[in-house]
Amino acid sequence: MADRDQQNNSDRGSGSGAPGMGGRPRLALWIYLAIFMAIMVHIFLFVGAQTPNEIEYSTFLEYIDEGYVEKVVVVNDTRVDGTYTAEAVSSGKVRLGPPRQDLFGSEGEQAQNTFTTTKPADHELITYLMDHNTEAAASGDDVVGFDADQQENWFGGLLTRLFPLAII
Repeated sequence: MADRDQQNNSDRGSGSGAPGMGGRPRLALWIYLAIFMAIMVHIFLFVGAQTPNEIEYSTFLEYIDEGYVEKVVVVNDTRVDGTYTAEAVSSGKVRLGPPRQDLFGSEGEQAQNTFTTTKPADHELITYLMDHNTEAAASGDDVVGFDADQQENWFGGLLTRLFPLAII
């Protein structure tokens, strides 16, 4: 009698997965949920994000010459993110973007005084900014702060590492 009860209990398994499947369906469900969540995070963070005020590169260079740009960050030597001076924004001399909204639709604390543009491959922006700052400092004008930033596409790198494992 005790042997029969023990056999019935062992047939029930540990409760993971369907009977006779050894827990595989639950593991597959977790994998699908993880992939779904990764895709949703990607959509919310990258695809659904509003682009900042995008301006032409020639307009950007004009704004630098006029003294309307306070700071510039060159990202991956292709994209240029910048900040207008407070004076240029208050006087309406620059084109401002729409108010930014965060993930939940409310307007964030970020100011509208930022812009972005795409740098052509054949233009040496850092040299241009250094020359501009030298001239601006000599004439007593404000200089443009600049920095460079290398950003890695972590999602693409993650996919290239996980895709072979997913195939196995």
